[in-house]
Amino acid sequence: MQFANVLRKKRKERHLTQQELADQLHVTRQTLSRWENNLSYPNLDTLVNLSEFLAIPLDILLKGDENIMVGKLQV
Repeated sequence: MQFANVLRKKRKERHLTQQELADQLHVTRQTLSRWENNLSYPNLDTLVNLSEFLAIPLDILLKGDENIMVGKLQV
């Protein structure tokens, strides 16, 4: 699942409108709509704020992979 879909899904799970989430992040509703429609992406600071507000790790927010095995690296 890509960023736009994860963002939309998590926002709806919290029963937030685009305007409510945009207000929390100090962006416009139109900006949030562009993110959810895969037309643009937030900057790094906003991504971190989104991750914290939605209580999901950045890797899940960005990649949508909820089955990540933390700490297992292949070299």
